[in-house]
Amino acid sequence: MYYFTDKQAKYDLSPKVEEVLHIESKDPLSEEEQALAHAGLGYIQTNGIFSEDEDFLPATLNISDTQKQNIQEVEQALQDIGFVHANYAGLTDKQIAKRVQDSGKEVHKLVEPVALPYFEMVKKQKKLVIRGGVNQMRSAELATVKTIGLLPASEAVKKFDVYLATAALTGGPAKKATRQGVKSLNAYIRSM
Repeated sequence: MYYFTDKQAKYDLSPKVEEVLHIESKDPLSEEEQALAHAGLGYIQTNGIFSEDEDFLPATLNISDTQKQNIQEVEQALQDIGFVHANYAGLTDKQIAKRVQDSGKEVHKLVEPVALPYFEMVKKQKKLVIRGGVNQMRSAELATVKTIGLLPASEAVKKFDVYLATAALTGGPAKKATRQGVKSLNAYIRSM
């Protein structure tokens, strides 16, 4: 029986059945809310509000070893404060194996891209550098912009006013299915 009020039914046997069978009932609304909270947290965050007539161009990035380390430290800091839930979408190894078999693609620790809470693009020695982190005080260099659209970053800056709309973490370590079960792949950084 389902009720849409806070009142409990006079003859509701559910609590007794749960007690005898040693099970806990699940509230489907709380599961849905939890899934929404973990899916794509922060992904729509941008550095402002943009109109439809403004052009967005993808950028390619160069990421040095130091910047890779900085990205991993930022991701860990965001996990520590609960902003990022990098847990293979909460899937078990069995569920990951099935998903990999169905799609043919490995499952990444960070399933959905997550926008950084703080990010900015700064000029440094004639290069465009992306900084980001938990906040401005705890930010670090994460990447150097290589191209904007089809132009090298240095040329794009000369011809256009260039701004950073968003910066997101993606991917991370991945798992793939093997004959023995699920195998973890090495961590790598992907740029958008």
